[in-house]
Amino acid sequence: MTHQPDRRPIVYIETYGCQMNVRDSEMLGGIFRQAECDLTDTPDRADLILLNTCAVRERAEQRVIGRVNQLASLKKRREVRIGVVGCMAQHLRDSLLESVPDLDYVLGPDTYRTLPDLLSVERDERYADWSTDRGELYEGLPTWRDKHCPSAFVTVMRGCDMMCTFCVVPFTRGRERCRPALAIVAETERLMEEGVREVILLGQTVNAWREGEAGFGSLLRQVSDTGIPRIRFTSPHPLHFGPVELAAIAECENICESVHLPVQSGNTDVLERMNRGYTRAEYLEIVRALRETIPHVTLSTDIIVGFPGETEAQFEDTLSLMEACAFESGFLFKYSPRSGTRADREFEDDVPEEVKQRRLERVIELQTGFTRRFQEAMVGGEYEILVDGIGDRGPDQWTGKTRGNRTVVVESGEQLMGRLVTVVIEESGTWTLRGRLKG
Repeated sequence: MTHQPDRRPIVYIETYGCQMNVRDSEMLGGIFRQAECDLTDTPDRADLILLNTCAVRERAEQRVIGRVNQLASLKKRREVRIGVVGCMAQHLRDSLLESVPDLDYVLGPDTYRTLPDLLSVERDERYADWSTDRGELYEGLPTWRDKHCPSAFVTVMRGCDMMCTFCVVPFTRGRERCRPALAIVAETERLMEEGVREVILLGQTVNAWREGEAGFGSLLRQVSDTGIPRIRFTSPHPLHFGPVELAAIAECENICESVHLPVQSGNTDVLERMNRGYTRAEYLEIVRALRETIPHVTLSTDIIVGFPGETEAQFEDTLSLMEACAFESGFLFKYSPRSGTRADREFEDDVPEEVKQRRLERVIELQTGFTRRFQEAMVGGEYEILVDGIGDRGPDQWTGKTRGNRTVVVESGEQLMGRLVTVVIEESGTWTLRGRLKG
């Protein structure tokens, strides 16, 4: 790649997918800044365009391919190179360069340290690297994040060992490897010095974190001891919630009472085919323990409908589990076959698309009702929010999140960004609450 010798290379990064990808994009920005590149928020100025991608859903991959084809029009006006990095690059490594002719680079999630080398790749060369490294935790690398944002991601582990039959993550991000607690605590303390008021601990199965005999509950307490005002974590697995973890959440005041607890299905036979490792009854017992141990806990979940072999009766079990748990919110999906997974190899995708869609609409309708009732019940109550954004109506409108992870919009002429304030909820919508500053 060539660029004008009198200026620094300009890099544009576009992010798709989960919070892990958002955190990785912050790291990519830091890597390029360290390599004396400038970052831009528009692809029109960039010498190098990177799409940091997700492979969990086929639709997400198709969006990225469409975006590459759209960005390729820039090549008609000037020299620009386009790369796909991350999980999709790893998942489709054997076919991506061949199937997308305007794509120049394909790099998997363990190769980010080498990204600045792309700047020296000749214009007529295409480059791919999907090598894996079980020791890669990206320690010591800088990040490039919005310094005005009071919330920051802290990666505690990478990869996953759970091997759910529908999931590509173990094949795209590799097996579990955990960062040392001292490094996680040190990063939290550094972020606090920069003005961060909340950290979100990240891992593909975050509560599987281990260091010797110490588990995730120990890590939560160590991060809590830094004194940072708020701690969240995502995404946990039901199997790794034990008494130690529950006690840490209940006893540490700066750990928010908000737990994401993916269930995927309410039927034990489907859960077994998914290789989730728990039964319906065991999941319900975890929910009972969470609600009994942690006052005011809010629960969210993930649900997949139309998994291979799912009968109407098995789907009804998912609806009844939703009724029993009354989740405050949920991420709801139709099953999508992913190449390379056990489900794709061993099970026929035998639930018709129209049945999947009907089932999805039913779980959406049910969950929307729960979410609406939960938010309506908050009207008139007082809640602490961390202000983390500006509303759509201009500088006197602010947005923030409650400890239960609900978004609240509040009007104020004061500078509220980054502050913890108490609001009185006055109005509820399905996804957003409106309130006023107390007093």
